[in-house]
Amino acid sequence: MQEKHIRWREFLPLIIILFIAAVAMILCDRPLARGDGLAYFIWLDSIAGDGDMDLSNQAQIFAHLNNGQVQWNEKTGKWISLYPYGSALLLAPAYWLGSLMDRIGWFSVNPEYFINHQGRPLPYSLFPMFAINIYALGAIVLAYLCARMYVPALPAAVSALFLFLGTPMLYYSSIEPFFSHVPATFMVSFNDLFDIEMGRKAPIASGYCGRYCGRNGYLNPLANGLADFAVCFSIPAPTSLVRLGSFCYWVMYNRLASILYMEMDVWTISC
Repeated sequence: MQEKHIRWREFLPLIIILFIAAVAMILCDRPLARGDGLAYFIWLDSIAGDGDMDLSNQAQIFAHLNNGQVQWNEKTGKWISLYPYGSALLLAPAYWLGSLMDRIGWFSVNPEYFINHQGRPLPYSLFPMFAINIYALGAIVLAYLCARMYVPALPAAVSALFLFLGTPMLYYSSIEPFFSHVPATFMVSFNDLFDIEMGRKAPIASGYCGRYCGRNGYLNPLANGLADFAVCFSIPAPTSLVRLGSFCYWVMYNRLASILYMEMDVWTISC
């Protein structure tokens, strides 16, 4: 009985910060794709709706809203987007659920307004927004687990909460939920947790994993920095300078590689 009580108290800080984050998102949630967020929503509509990456249909559907989100490439004779599409893969199930709700007729609130402002009725953006909320909570949990490897439950929970409230993550998980920031933060946080755990068991394998994810985590370099925040905030004085140097090296290498790879990828697509 006493062991159960201790375990409950250990997870209490995590439960509290998840509750705070959930309430904050509920109060700020806005299920409307706009601005640059519309570009990510267009990718979602193409990948999850049409089942392809051909933006021809989207160029017509969102023509009245297109402000550079979709562009015509004279060299290839195709519609292209300079925005990354990775977040659409994570939001596809939520889009399918929204499509089902729309066909059933549920959540049909002022459809003309939403079609005029985002090209699709409310359910198509409402459920992906809920999915973004879940990914944000998941990123907080992953950041907590990263920090928990080094410090007790309370400071680990505080650092994870700062990841959410001390960065633009709240904004991009509620007011502008269709940017790639939150899904990328979730995935990079998962990589960081995996990388730290591997670093305990196989430092060499951890290094190669860091190099690989640094090159392929180009969805959003900002998200990489946000994911590192919780870990850096919580790590106490290391047991050796080698440990500190190794950690700083992989953080710097991964983030620099992410930025360079993203720039090369955007250059390739635009050409």
